[in-house]
Amino acid sequence: MTLYNSAITLGTAAQVVVPGGTSPVKVYLHNMEHASSRFIHLGGSGITTANSLHLDPSATVNLVLNRTEALYALSDPDGCVLGVLYQTMDE
Repeated sequence: MTLYNSAITLGTAAQVVVPGGTSPVKVYLHNMEHASSRFIHLGGSGITTANSLHLDPSATVNLVLNRTEALYALSDPDGCVLGVLYQTMDE
């Protein structure tokens, strides 16, 4: 199992924050913003602010992604920082 971590500054267009791979992945995501109204949106490649899960400032969420699934995120407004920690799970 391999562990990855990063802090990603997001824009208003969807970008990959956890790439698809050959093994399932445990993902921990944290909105590193503390000011109100600074949201991060999560989902697939077609996410928008209208069709995605949003992460409130200072909130954390855990996910498990199947192999080959990539996770995308975007910022509302521009420039929010997402803390990402993920671990590949050997099958």
